Amino acid sequence: MGTMRLTATVVGNTLALDEDAKLPEGAKVELVLRVVEGSEESVGQGFVLTPQMEAELAEADAEIDRGEYVSAEESLRQLRASLGL
Repeated sequence: MGTMRLTATVVGNTLALDEDAKLPEGAKVELVLRVVEGSEESVGQGFVLTPQMEAELAEADAEIDRGEYVSAEESLRQLRASLGL
């Protein structure tokens, strides 16, 4: 289906979309939340990403989807080798 950017308003601890998303019933979606209005305190003990950080995170996620990453096991092997262990 691709990527869509939607906005929503919190109503009674539920996200109400601000526009019609026309998603098929039962569709699974991934949410990345960013408070765009109001106080950051309203989201609890989280953190706020800058637009640049969001872009870097999205690119890192795309790299993982493409299989462009080093496994934890390989990272540890390389570290041990560099330390002579």
